[in-house]
Amino acid sequence: MTPALCDSGAPAALPRELAAAPRLLVVHAGAEDWFVRGALLPALALAPQEVLATSQLGLGEMALQELERGIERAALTVVLLSHAFVADVWSGLAGVLASHAEREGHGQVVPLVLHDVVSPLRRVAKRSLDLRERAQWPRGFSRLRALLGAPEELPREDLPCPYPGRRPYAAAEARRFFGREREITELVQRLRAGAREIVVTGPSCSGKSSLVSAGVLPRLARGVFGMPPMIVRTMRPGIAPALHLAQALGHPLEDPAATLTSLLAEHEPGARALVFIDQLEELFTSSGGAERARFLSAVRSLRQDERCTLLWGLRADLLGELEQSELWPRDPSAGPAAARWLGEPQVSRLPVAPLRGELLRAAILRPAIDAGVVLEPGLLERLLADAAEECEPGALPHLQEALVRLWEKRQGRVLPLTEYQARSQGRPRAAVVAAAR
Repeated sequence: MTPALCDSGAPAALPRELAAAPRLLVVHAGAEDWFVRGALLPALALAPQEVLATSQLGLGEMALQELERGIERAALTVVLLSHAFVADVWSGLAGVLASHAEREGHGQVVPLVLHDVVSPLRRVAKRSLDLRERAQWPRGFSRLRALLGAPEELPREDLPCPYPGRRPYAAAEARRFFGREREITELVQRLRAGAREIVVTGPSCSGKSSLVSAGVLPRLARGVFGMPPMIVRTMRPGIAPALHLAQALGHPLEDPAATLTSLLAEHEPGARALVFIDQLEELFTSSGGAERARFLSAVRSLRQDERCTLLWGLRADLLGELEQSELWPRDPSAGPAAARWLGEPQVSRLPVAPLRGELLRAAILRPAIDAGVVLEPGLLERLLADAAEECEPGALPHLQEALVRLWEKRQGRVLPLTEYQARSQGRPRAAVVAAAR
């Protein structure tokens, strides 16, 4: 087990009565918190109450007293020697730690050398561990486990990957979906205001399907004040759009009004139907003939029924195809041929742009934090920079797939920068695509 994490990703504070007698005390600079949480503590597999780290302490007299108690009572004290440590507030306590190392009955002090720095601990301590190279970590952690009386080898921790790779996020993954809060709120507010037909449109692979499936639909499932319960059905047109719509609704399409009545009768009174037709572009690129005509006829009937709301997901480059198709409501003032469209609901559009900047940062970082995993310093900025340089418009699926590959190669609970650099082959452009292969 590793120390519990709060929402920010920092270790949660330990109860003072438990932290006073830890098995392990970790003295480190704040800049090395990623190494402590992501590599060191998972490798030792101690319970939270068995660990005290200086990152859990504030400043002041009480913190110094607690640190002194920890030094005296801990079975093992490790000090991370790094460039950041020598400039950190805790480095001034190195002399105190060195003197305690010479006393019998006060446990052991072991410096962990992350960088080649000068410290009195390296001269006084009976042993130190050289962890400057990543390949030295497993052996060093094994020696620490031996000092703590822990098992020599630990099984690899089975952590489900929170990133979907090249596919969209699904409703079951809503808690891992970040970066689209504004669009989710906007779409839900439109539905609450009475919009009955909305086209979610944007470039290919910009996240339209994820926005609706993992963002909007789970929020509707939890219930929205001022809205009736929504019975959600999802489909893609494919080559047989009428068949897929009938399967989604669970009833034949010969009489769409009767179909809606049958569907809603299976649920609580007052419920409404919401049909999400994703990848609408397939209607124009894959289907045709009688099957397409049946689908269009059914949709025209559904859109006229106030018990039904339609959401469309459509590539922006095919928006013109939709506007020229029989699906698009006609202006009755355009002439007698368009009069049959009178009374149909207005279609509104919600544009979805590719994630960038802080929104993309949240989409990368928050799933890892929630899983208790850290990104090695430099990796997040490198991913953001490479995604910004990506030539293809659909960089997001490549980025998510690159994160899946990094998850498979994680070291403890660290997503390694070195692995990404190796996979991206140092390419200044299309690096995310290369890392995803």
